Amino acid sequence: MLDPRLNWGYKQLSHEPLVGQPRTYDRGKGVGGTSLINFAMYTIGPQDDYDEWARIVEDESFNWENTKTRYKRIENYNTNLAEEYRIYADPKPESHGQGGPLNIEIARHWERGFTETLEAISNTGIPINKDVNSGDPIGIGATPGTSRNGIRETASTSYLRKTPENLHIVTNTLVHKVQFDGKRAIGVRTGEKDCMYAP
Repeated sequence: MLDPRLNWGYKQLSHEPLVGQPRTYDRGKGVGGTSLINFAMYTIGPQDDYDEWARIVEDESFNWENTKTRYKRIENYNTNLAEEYRIYADPKPESHGQGGPLNIEIARHWERGFTETLEAISNTGIPINKDVNSGDPIGIGATPGTSRNGIRETASTSYLRKTPENLHIVTNTLVHKVQFDGKRAIGVRTGEKDCMYAP
């Protein structure tokens, strides 16, 4: 995140209550975008939110069951975890996808003090949530990351392992404008040349 070769280093001006104070707006520079530099946490939100979105837009494809099916298609979720951690985290294989392009795992080795922190919080009455991506995020739990064997996954490593034959990647090139045919994007203007999508 601190490497200017990987981060555009954008700043944005704050609004109330920090008027005029710039905040960092980190964005990844490279194939894979911000997934190159983000915290690589994998959270998908609560079931109730998806069901409410579906109700608001009157389209059941946005509800939890349909959205979860799509999540499972992209996930390659490693649910294997050391036995000592299973009292804190226990994602069920049937609740998550295996075989998708995006590797997901809970860290195999936890930082010193993490289990003690979970215990201390649970002693206040907040429950331990053994699967924060089950559709019920209430409680305290271990959040999985987009990684495999501790190595970061990015949009590039996940989706370009098998590069489609019709994909042409241009690096070190700024996009100036997306070109449309009606509402359909068909290419980009780079300033040097046009890159057109060939259906």
